[in-house]
Amino acid sequence: LLENTIVVYIGDNGSTKQPAVGFNGKGTPYDGGSHVPMALMWKGNVPPNRIINDFVKGADIAPTFLKAAGVAIPKDMTGKSFLDIIVSKKSGWIDPLRDWVMHGNEWHTDPKTARTIRDKRYEYIVKYPNSDRPELVEELYDLQTDMWEQNNLIDDPKFAAIRDRLKARM
Repeated sequence: LLENTIVVYIGDNGSTKQPAVGFNGKGTPYDGGSHVPMALMWKGNVPPNRIINDFVKGADIAPTFLKAAGVAIPKDMTGKSFLDIIVSKKSGWIDPLRDWVMHGNEWHTDPKTARTIRDKRYEYIVKYPNSDRPELVEELYDLQTDMWEQNNLIDDPKFAAIRDRLKARM
C-alpha cells in the first residue's frame, strides 16, 4: 500500500501565544498564523531529502491529489495543484508563480477581520474596523530581518514602494 500512497504530514500553525512576542500565532494575520510546515512522501515519485519553499495553501492539496490520481480537476475548485513542484528534482523556490500567498481571518478570530499578503520577504497586513477597533490598521514587516514582526514599517518612506506593490496585489 505504501508503494502507491501519498503521505502528507501537515503541522498546526503553532500556539496562539508565541513566547517571544505574545499573541501573533494561530488565528492571527501574522506569519505565525499561516506559515505551516508540511512534509510529503510518495515513494518512487517524489525525490527525497529536499526543502521546497514555494507557497501552497490548504486548498491546493485536493487538486494535487486529483492530478496525481489522473482525475480531472473541477473548474470551480479554487486550489491549484502543486504536483509539478513535488515531483521535480529541484529544491528551494521552484514555481515563479508561487512567490506570494494571501490569507484572511474572519469575524471569529482576534484581531477580527484581517487580510494578509506575503511574498518571499515582506508581509502586508490590513486589519479592518470592527466593534473593538473603529479604524483600519495597516502593517508591513520585513520577515528577513524581523521574523517576530515587531517593527511595523508601514509609515517608513523607504518601504513605500514595497507597501504599494503588496497593497495593489491584494
